Amino acid sequence: MEVYISEFDGVDLKEAAETFKTPLYIYSRSIIEERFARFERVFSEVKHTVCFAVKANSNLSVLSLYDRLGAGFDVVSEGELRRLEVIGADFSKVVFSGVGKTKEEINFAVNKGLKLINFESLSELKVIGDICKSAGKSASVGFRLNPDISLDIHPYLITGLKESKFGMPFSDASEAWEIIKNNDYLSLEGVTCHVGSGGTDIVKYEEAFKAVISAAKYFESLGAKIKFLDFGGGFGVSYSGYYEELDMLRLKGVIENLLKASNYELIFEPGKFLVAEAGLLLTTVLYVKKGGSQKFIVVDAGMNDLIRPSLYNAPHKILCVGNQKSKSPQLEAVDVVGPVCEGGCFIGRGVNLPLVPEGGLLAVKDCGAYCFSMASRYNSRRLPAEIMAYNGHTILIRRRDSYDDLFSHDIV
Repeated sequence: MEVYISEFDGVDLKEAAETFKTPLYIYSRSIIEERFARFERVFSEVKHTVCFAVKANSNLSVLSLYDRLGAGFDVVSEGELRRLEVIGADFSKVVFSGVGKTKEEINFAVNKGLKLINFESLSELKVIGDICKSAGKSASVGFRLNPDISLDIHPYLITGLKESKFGMPFSDASEAWEIIKNNDYLSLEGVTCHVGSGGTDIVKYEEAFKAVISAAKYFESLGAKIKFLDFGGGFGVSYSGYYEELDMLRLKGVIENLLKASNYELIFEPGKFLVAEAGLLLTTVLYVKKGGSQKFIVVDAGMNDLIRPSLYNAPHKILCVGNQKSKSPQLEAVDVVGPVCEGGCFIGRGVNLPLVPEGGLLAVKDCGAYCFSMASRYNSRRLPAEIMAYNGHTILIRRRDSYDDLFSHDIV
């Protein structure tokens, strides 16, 4: 059983903690590059664009790395678009989704000439059309289909059921086409769907993809020229063996079978599949205490730094930082908890760890996606630093908050 770790992409973790302090996010450039290359290899014979989901990890250095690797991007806010503007990304490879785009965000997107703006309601489509008319600019839009398909995942991560706020029922397709047909500035070029985050059920994905293709054929029968089929993301990863990873080769086979003799360009929007395993969260043990029969390891990272365990009951493997001295170290079940004043502030419960000394370090694995990007300053705690590791070297890619940062926007 893996219980110790000493290095990450050749970087000594104790030295990293001494240099940059904790809590500390560390990303492996090597793993980022390998995971992206793997995805591209699987679909190398399929016309496609990989649009990295910016919400998964929005650090500018991480985004810049994906840009250099050739990725496009999936965004859900103007803020994410502006991050891409800073790194000089190609907006013609950017897809804009999200159920609550404001008029200001849509106007910003229209003026950038995105690959697709995916609309998720008839009302939103009308707003996009009005903004395009007023600006005298055309926009390529995509119909986000809600296929009413569920995956066996946490309910907060489901996006493809009819009860979900995301997407539109197929019954709205004809009215959507009428709106587009009567607006010279709108071009329906895509159909998209996203059924949830963390899925591994190939059959469910096949059902969803069939629904997307069927909707595309329907729009084409009305006169639309569909170029893109956006199959979304959310592809499941193992999180160090807690889950079964989605079989990408089987997924490729399903897609190739469904798209025989077609010329659509596919769009994928992976986030966690590409970057989850590329991140570690380093945290220092503050105290070891007992409460009744339960032993607690109190660390300096909390739900403000890593909310996934509290929000989704998501498991993350936790390792002791150091070299394993025994082939069979004695383990005990402990709760690794953070300092935030909430009973739900924990990193892991019932975690089997060897004796952990106060002042020691723990490494929380698979923290590359939806970890720092979901962090907050709750309890007036500072956002942690982020570094990039590569072949034994480190680069600071986001400094730790200062205390002045906590209240720099407040007005007395």
